[in-house]
Order: sequence, then structure tokens, then C-alpha cells
Amino acid sequence: MEKRWKLSANYISPALAGGIIGMLVNGFIYYFYSYSFIPSQLVVRFFVTAFLFSIGLKMGLTYQRKQWIHLFYLFSITTFLLFTIELMAWIFFKNNLLLLQVFNSQTFSWNDEWTSRLKMWFSEHLGFQFHFSLILVFLLTPVVIRWMSKLHIDKEMSLHKISSVRSWPFSAVLTLFFVTMLALLLKHFFFYNAIFLFDLVISMCVGFIIGNVLKSRKSKEVDQWIVSVLSIGTLSLYGFIISMLFKSSMYIWMDWSWTIAGLFTIKFIVITFIWIWVSRKWVNNHPKLVLISACWAFTLSAPVTCMNAMHSVVRRHGAADQVLLLIPPVILWLINYPHYWLYLWLYK
Repeated sequence: MEKRWKLSANYISPALAGGIIGMLVNGFIYYFYSYSFIPSQLVVRFFVTAFLFSIGLKMGLTYQRKQWIHLFYLFSITTFLLFTIELMAWIFFKNNLLLLQVFNSQTFSWNDEWTSRLKMWFSEHLGFQFHFSLILVFLLTPVVIRWMSKLHIDKEMSLHKISSVRSWPFSAVLTLFFVTMLALLLKHFFFYNAIFLFDLVISMCVGFIIGNVLKSRKSKEVDQWIVSVLSIGTLSLYGFIISMLFKSSMYIWMDWSWTIAGLFTIKFIVITFIWIWVSRKWVNNHPKLVLISACWAFTLSAPVTCMNAMHSVVRRHGAADQVLLLIPPVILWLINYPHYWLYLWLYK
């Protein structure tokens, strides 16, 4: 598909293309035979935890004082953006719970633990809103990124040549599998009640430690091992994206709400046009395009859509580690704390 239709040139990741095909097939089977395939939550968690181990490894290899400062800046800006959206929604819609639910900041970097806590304040079609936002952002990511990059794509941004997948050392596969399972077990048995301390955070921290250790051990074998772990991590991201497409598509087909769909579509259009306007004023290289694409996606939906958007730009234009390694710790982990504290302050 990549060679025939040039998916990457159109900001369509292989996982998104495969997920859409699988989603349509799954929907067809469900419609005619009342059977559907929905990946278990453990499978979804395994994929994202494995992917975050590879991100943590690369962070450990590259992070210096400058990256920590940039991480703080990104966290501060993201928190400010979160507070702005929430307070504006609260001011305008505090007397209408449904409108407040749709237009506030609750879609900001959604995850399962966050949605379970939201049920204290909101309940009407909360699951549908989560999954509908995810599907909508996934499907329109190629279109929106194309609009964001339109002014600069020919002059400033070249087409990145994608390298082929090679064989991996068994030790790389074993290490990633072991760390992923360890993180899942630690979360389940020791940190189950720890607020927002996800298994993916544990694996990212372990990866960061290993990356720091390997930073000073340069050899051909070590480099090959690192590249292999990163490649497996990318495939884990693909598995995560495809799993969420399967899961979300079945959820919205079985629990459709025209009211939530219509209201969220309005929110989607408004926020999308704001980010496109910002991109036209600011984006002049592909690292900035990665950042703007990420901001657009995690403002509207779950972090997996953000990962897909960033990966689509990286496949099209090349690596942008100065941005790519800053965003996951913020949107997958750190932003949950000010988000939750804000909700406790406003609604409890």
C-alpha cells in the first residue's frame, strides 16, 4: 500500500491505513453476522507500554539540561492551554451540563483512568464522546496536517526516505518484552491505586535508565540493539493505533448519539481552524509541524491520536526528536495531574 499509493506522502501512517481497513471489515462482519473483534484491554496496554519503553530509551540517550528546560516549558504551555479551554467552557456553559461536557477540556489527552474519574462529574454518553473524538481525529489527521503544511511543504520540507525493516537481535526483543511485562505486573500488584502512575510510565522510566547507561557505551552491537528496540517500539505503536481503531469503531456503532456527535463536530471545526491559523503564521519547518500537529490532536482527543499525527509528519519529512521526545511525558502522564486538580477545584 505504501509503495502503490504513497501513504506517507499524504500523511497517512501504515497503522491508520491498516486500522481503517480492519475497522470497515469488522463493521461489515458485525452488521451481517452480529460478531465483532475487539482487542482486550490487556493487549492495548501491552502495545502502548512497549512503545513507551522505546521512547524512554531514546530520551535516556539524548536528554540533557536543555531538553529538561524545554520539557518544563511545554508542560507549562500545555497546562495554560488546558486551563484556558476549561475556564472558558465553565464561564459560558456552567448552567448546561451537556454543553459543558462537550466543550470543556475533558477530551484533552484522554485515557481510561481519566474517563473513569470523570464519571464523578459527567456521565451522559461519556464513552461515546471519547471514542467518537478518537475516530474523528484519526480519520481527518491527514487532511488537517496537509492544510497546516500547505504553505511550506514544497519550499521548506523535503520528502523523507523511509528505511526498510531489518532483523532484530533476540536480546532486543526479549528486553522489550520483559520490561513491558514487568511494568504491567508492577502496576497491577504494587501501584494499582497510585493516581495516574500508569504501566507505560513505569516502562518509560526503565527505558530512560537503560538509555542513560548505554549513552557512554558506543559500539556497533549496541547501536544495532538500540535501533532494533526503537523499530519494535514503532511496530508496538502501530499495534496500539490499530487496536484503538477497532475498539472505538465498535463502541460508536453500538452506542451512537447524534447530539454528542453534532456538538463535538462543532468543537472539532472551531479548534481545528484555530490550529490551522496558528500553523500558517508559525510553521516553517517540520519539527514545528510535528509540534502543531501534536497540539491539535491532544487538544481534541486521546494521546494515541497525537502519536499518530506526529508519526505521520515524521514519516513524511524525517526525524524531529527535539519535539518528539518532549511530548509523550507531558500528554501521557504529567498533564493528568493539573487536569485532575482543576476539576476537583471547579466541580467538587
